[in-house]
Amino acid sequence: MRVRLGDADDTDAAIAVWKASREARDAGVVTSADRERRARDDFSRPDSFLVVAEDDRVVGMALAMHTRDGDGSGPVVPGRCHVEMVFVTPDRWGTGIGARVLDGLLDEACARRYESIELWTGIDNERAQRLYESRGFVRSGQEQDTETGDRIVQYERPLGYERYRTPGRSQSSA
Repeated sequence: MRVRLGDADDTDAAIAVWKASREARDAGVVTSADRERRARDDFSRPDSFLVVAEDDRVVGMALAMHTRDGDGSGPVVPGRCHVEMVFVTPDRWGTGIGARVLDGLLDEACARRYESIELWTGIDNERAQRLYESRGFVRSGQEQDTETGDRIVQYERPLGYERYRTPGRSQSSA
């Protein structure tokens, strides 16, 4: 298993992981063309960065970018990174790939000198919450409803680009 920084050539494979995982999680609900277009827009943002896990194919991915005020439509929040998505292909769920791509994303966010990082996840998504909490994320206290009516909760953690400590991991240099 190799975890690396992705590039534009990895977009289609990362989108395929994202779609397969969402559709499996949502009991086969097919991702709309509009939702896929919006995801592809996130991948093409100049401030976004992608981390992929691969063996014979891409099996995990994480995408992050600058945090923006106004639920993503406002100005950049200096020093703060937003995790847009972390997904693993369903046939590899529970094998530690999510942790590995998230660790790679945290390393890259530190290398880019972010001071803190945040994300939103479903309030009922216990698997994701366990992953984020295992990497030092804590609930910020913010919750909101999405446009589809799902309840989501925000997680955050400091980074400190000099070094960061993750529970269960040795220190990693930026």
